[in-house]
Amino acid sequence: MIPLVIAGVGVLIGGGVTFFFSENEKQELRDQALRLEEQQERMAAQIRAAATREVKQRKEILRLTLEWSRSRYATLLAANDASFVQLERVWSVGKALQRITAALPDDGVLAPDDKTFVDIVVKAQSGNKITRVDQAHLEDYLDAKLGDQRRDFLEDRLSNTIKRDKKRMGKLTRDREHLRIQRDAAVRVKAHGGTATTTAAVYASRLQACELELEETRRRIENIEQCLVVLTRVSRPEEAQTEDDQTALDIVKLLASGESLTDAERDFIVYYRDRHFRAARDILRARRGIDITVAVEAN
Repeated sequence: MIPLVIAGVGVLIGGGVTFFFSENEKQELRDQALRLEEQQERMAAQIRAAATREVKQRKEILRLTLEWSRSRYATLLAANDASFVQLERVWSVGKALQRITAALPDDGVLAPDDKTFVDIVVKAQSGNKITRVDQAHLEDYLDAKLGDQRRDFLEDRLSNTIKRDKKRMGKLTRDREHLRIQRDAAVRVKAHGGTATTTAAVYASRLQACELELEETRRRIENIEQCLVVLTRVSRPEEAQTEDDQTALDIVKLLASGESLTDAERDFIVYYRDRHFRAARDILRARRGIDITVAVEAN
């Protein structure tokens, strides 16, 4: 279920939406890259100590895979932004590789599911196209090994983003009011015979840009609210599921498969967010220690 929810979250937010890292999140990425580097160095020592050529080859492949995953973190940090789907994928693959290398037997022989996963990562590392079957194996593996962690990771990032967007919306609202005052003052000067036509037009243009950005931020907050509610509720089978939850999950499956939503389905997702926000907020607070009430008004 987690891969479907993650894919649906990506579609709900929009493929072009960018996640900007805070300093704490940058440090977390640096720490993760450092852990991968440390495992890579340990793997190099194991390769040197390996008794047979076959063992050395198997461990060298895993070492190179760790290096490739670490380089993905470096790329993210250099760019300072990423899509949610890209960020979650790099994080999940890195975590899975850490788990594999931490439990690697002396002979370097991976368990069948671990080997399939590593083979797919190596395939991607080599620049070869990942098939749908490969993608399904990858998602099934990450879901089985990291399902709860993937969900928790997305919840953290979505919560952090909605807080920043809410803060930004407050700033944009204040900017809009100041621009309105300045525009009106310029218009008043013109009305009294002044020559402030150009100034009035400049303020009007800035005001329009501010209002567009404010509306875009508001829509993004609404989308992330929807994502948080759906992700928090339908990805937890231990929580009591309702008919509404199943309908929301069905809509997420449609989004994940690339289907367009009908007006009724879009209206339902909005209803679902409004109806279940408090319950989702309580789950986040109880299970994750996340409190988003400072960022989102309770519905």
